[in-house]
Amino acid sequence: MSNLSYTEAVKQLSPREVEVLDLTVKGYTRKEIAKELQLSAATVKRHKENIRNKLSLHGRHALVKWYAEQNGIMG
Repeated sequence: MSNLSYTEAVKQLSPREVEVLDLTVKGYTRKEIAKELQLSAATVKRHKENIRNKLSLHGRHALVKWYAEQNGIMG
């Protein structure tokens, strides 16, 4: 799990990756994010992979879990 704070993480991500991250933690599906940002679902999938790699997160739900921990929602 990444030890980076949300603020530190955002500095490592592209603006589009931040948009994808924010929509992901709001519960949007890949298809909903694609529609909202006018991207293909494959591009959204790639952005999520890039985010996880940059933040050293592993697994499909790691982004949401990390975000929740950063914001005192859990753990």
